[in-house]
Amino acid sequence: MPLLSCPSTGTTAVSSSVLNKNSKLYGPMNALDVSNESTCWNSDGQADGDIDLSFVINFHRTVLIEELKIQFQGGFVSEECSLYTAAAAAAATT
Repeated sequence: MPLLSCPSTGTTAVSSSVLNKNSKLYGPMNALDVSNESTCWNSDGQADGDIDLSFVINFHRTVLIEELKIQFQGGFVSEECSLYTAAAAAAATT
């Protein structure tokens, strides 16, 4: 059974930046590729961390998320991470 985030299920990903604008090697869809452990999304963020980055997964359908795993590579890690869902966004506006 494929993961909910597997591109073969129609799931897509977009990001605020891609390293050197090289989407083939570092684009956000690479983060969803579970068939190859060496693929990843790599941002064009700054070392000082003064830039906010975003990574958005769109399932294009209603899903029940039971677990979310985030893996940082190469010793770089976010100091802060926020998770937003469409349901939470809709509830916040009512």
